[in-house]
Amino acid sequence: MSHDFDVAVVGSGFAGLAAAITARSHGASVLLLEGSGELGGSSKLSGGQLMGDRTQLQRAAGIEDDPDDMYRFYLALNRFRLEPALVRILCEGSGPTVDWLKDIGVEFGSLFKTSGEEFAASMHITVGEGIAVTQTLVREAKRIGVEIALGMKVDRLIVEDDSVVGVAVGDDTL
Repeated sequence: MSHDFDVAVVGSGFAGLAAAITARSHGASVLLLEGSGELGGSSKLSGGQLMGDRTQLQRAAGIEDDPDDMYRFYLALNRFRLEPALVRILCEGSGPTVDWLKDIGVEFGSLFKTSGEEFAASMHITVGEGIAVTQTLVREAKRIGVEIALGMKVDRLIVEDDSVVGVAVGDDTL
């Protein structure tokens, strides 16, 4: 294994796997570091339910969401304690994310509306829950050449001139 990579991703839950796949898909050499002996983190324990707006699955089912419904629902669900601009980014990226997961092989079974007082968000239910989503992401990461290192708990980031230039695992640096 090389000790020089364009991108090091720490953790192999949904976010880490998606980041590794995205970086590799854009031509970067990628090392995915997982502190435990298996991939998936706590994401594999999730129910695999994903909110999404204006997805392929919704269009196929004849569902037309108001783009602001998910935004309002998510803010209310979290008692308006979140940064609205970040929630907006999350909501705007939700549909393309569900579509991307479908495109790489995640299977979806059903859709349902989660209702609030005046609005609703569409929940996309995966077949096989979080473990199946994790398995699909791992398969895609391996297929496109993401290098994976298990049992590599990152101790610290290596910073030079205010930029992260590497990671350290014990006495080893990458």
